[in-house]
Amino acid sequence: MLKKYSLQILISIITLALLGLIFLQIYWVNSAVTLKEEEFAQTVKSALYDIALSVEKYEAKRRMMLGKDLNSKLKGVEVKKDANGNIVFKKEELEGQMPSEYGSLKYKFGVTYQGTRNIPDEELDEFLSVLYEYNRPRSFEERVPANALDSIIKVELNHRGINAGYRFGVFDMFGNPVFAQKNNLTKYNPKSFTVQLFPNDFFGNPYYLSLVFPYKKTFLLKSMSWVLASSVVFLLIIIGAFYFSIHTILRQKKLSAIKNDFISNMTHELKTPISTISLACEALSDPDISKMEQAKNNYLRMIKQENERLALLVENVLKSALWDKPDLKLKFDPIDVHQIIDKVKDNIEIQAINKGGNIITKLNAENHQIIADKVHITNVIYNLLDNAIKYTPEKPVITIQTKNHKQGILIEVADNGVGIPKEHHAKIFDKFYRIPTGNIHNVKGFGLGLNYVKAIVEKHNGTITLQSEVGKGTKFIIYLPFENTCTNEND
Repeated sequence: MLKKYSLQILISIITLALLGLIFLQIYWVNSAVTLKEEEFAQTVKSALYDIALSVEKYEAKRRMMLGKDLNSKLKGVEVKKDANGNIVFKKEELEGQMPSEYGSLKYKFGVTYQGTRNIPDEELDEFLSVLYEYNRPRSFEERVPANALDSIIKVELNHRGINAGYRFGVFDMFGNPVFAQKNNLTKYNPKSFTVQLFPNDFFGNPYYLSLVFPYKKTFLLKSMSWVLASSVVFLLIIIGAFYFSIHTILRQKKLSAIKNDFISNMTHELKTPISTISLACEALSDPDISKMEQAKNNYLRMIKQENERLALLVENVLKSALWDKPDLKLKFDPIDVHQIIDKVKDNIEIQAINKGGNIITKLNAENHQIIADKVHITNVIYNLLDNAIKYTPEKPVITIQTKNHKQGILIEVADNGVGIPKEHHAKIFDKFYRIPTGNIHNVKGFGLGLNYVKAIVEKHNGTITLQSEVGKGTKFIIYLPFENTCTNEND
């Protein structure tokens, strides 16, 4: 009882330790994910700052291109004409005022003239047109097109190792989208990453770039894949080791119980013939019995039978150690299955008759010649019939029948005994296993018979299956192939 509670306490402690380790691992992974999210946010904020600078540089380059075009037009400015329509060549300044996106913009240009020529009015109009184009108010998309902004965002994010999918939008100070484009944001998200564009544009309307990452979690988990994978692997290893340890402990406990049960049964089985031999020897030592020839012969016959029984029990125990060995070789020869069944039936039927029952044979197999080990197949049939008689308390009716199936023969042994509970079906072929019936076993045996039967059938490349229901009996079905490729132990 103490050992039982000690095992339960040990399992409970290990289970609690394992659960604690699992929760600690989950907490650690969660903390790592949180830190990764904070690092991601800082990286994106840094990228947004550089995006805003890159946008300003982009617009500045475009304005420089317009400025170059404007300078090219200054060479043809007509400042003053004489009566004949000719320019008076001198150095002057051209001043004026023009509306721009920053309000009213003044201009002043110095012009030097070295000659006399006619300047059409169209050239002055063209200059003023370029100047107006340079200074007129522009929408955001004219200043920075959406595809250019997308390229700037992508370059800055990739430069920082962020290759996650994103969506962006540009909004005014009231949260209205500045431009609408497919796959871009059309509604401001307060939880998005945001930065002001053109922060040095003091007189213009402020614009805000909003950036969201729909698959941020997936990106972060993917970037931490090796951490998560190693954590899962370690946890699985620990859980597997825990399961294996508990399974081994319980199995050892079960094997210990089976061993004790086996020793108890073996002691009982061996004690009976030893006691019989002891009593017979004691009787023979009586001078009166030794003078009675008939009685003496009976006691001697009894001693011989019990000695043979004792030798058989010991031999079965010794042989059980060999059944599971892969190098166990059998002697394969052509045998007649029907002939073996008839012989075993003749030898064992007296046991069924003594209990008021009988054995019925239905040998329907047309081809009943197989390649097998005659001695072991005989023992298989004997064990199944012996079990059927043992586990039928009274009036056993045992049926053994054969029929051909595919490339072999089926042997079915059915009885009307107590049956085997379903929960024991998977264990009934285990070595030393006997169906629990408390501390008393009404049926003698070591729990080796069915284990032996299964081992021999499988070494013949056959199969054995069980069909049983409590109170209605049991049926064992054996399949043995006609041919066998196994080698004889003499080969």
